[in-house]
Amino acid sequence: PTLTDIAPSPLDRPPGELDPVVSALFSSPSSGPSRDVFRRHFSEAGIGTALTDWLLMNLARTDSGELAWRIDRSALGRLEVNSRDLDLWPAVAMGPTVCVRGGRSPFVGDTDAGRLEAEGVEVHTIPKAGHFVHVDAQPELVDVLCGASTAA
Repeated sequence: PTLTDIAPSPLDRPPGELDPVVSALFSSPSSGPSRDVFRRHFSEAGIGTALTDWLLMNLARTDSGELAWRIDRSALGRLEVNSRDLDLWPAVAMGPTVCVRGGRSPFVGDTDAGRLEAEGVEVHTIPKAGHFVHVDAQPELVDVLCGASTAA
């Protein structure tokens, strides 16, 4: 298993790069005739092209021909709120696991990284990446994942 910039600890983080993305996602149209409608919305919200492209992968064509979110944005909103309070460490049974954290992200702090390492997790930090490691540093993430040793 791989954890990408997330830890089992409650997320005690200051407002940051996730907040405008979540806000833009929740305020986006629920459906539209083309990706351009959604792309324009995210652009006006200040969300970059690469992150917008990743978000738009969550659109699907409906029977009526419109594009609509295939994700449950309400459930995602509840998860985002709950993740600030949930302590999932008691449920953790780490096997061979890799954690890749963004060096500019507060989601996996040094304390969590140390605790993960104590559980046998191989922790990698990509310094230039924020929370959206797969968008900010895709080549580096692929290098880590292809080179990560998860052998026990």
